[in-house]
Amino acid sequence: MGSADLEAGTYSDVTLILDYDQDENGNAPGVYVQTTDNVKHALKTSGNVDSVINVTGDFVVDEKNSNESVVIDFDLRKSIRYTSSGSTSNYQLVSDNDLDAVARLITKEDAGTIEGDFMAT
Repeated sequence: MGSADLEAGTYSDVTLILDYDQDENGNAPGVYVQTTDNVKHALKTSGNVDSVINVTGDFVVDEKNSNESVVIDFDLRKSIRYTSSGSTSNYQLVSDNDLDAVARLITKEDAGTIEGDFMAT
């Protein structure tokens, strides 16, 4: 997602700023769900969702020139709502409070791995 130069110290959270209009290449939409048919569906927001997600988790930057990797883990089942009416599909982020609660930050060395095959239902 990104990188940053940080001062040595202990950190307890990361703030993500969402750009709903443009993705990293300047294309619209900026925040989207891409379905298995390669269609990008803009993630709409409800009235109480802004462009900031606060992700909590502790990590330490030991010294100025060290590299620390962190993983931000989202529970997508709890982050996005989907509704369908006829041929219209609507993907929407949950509220700010709910969104902050479904994301966590851990150091990469503490992260696990999952292996398997994806099967669409």
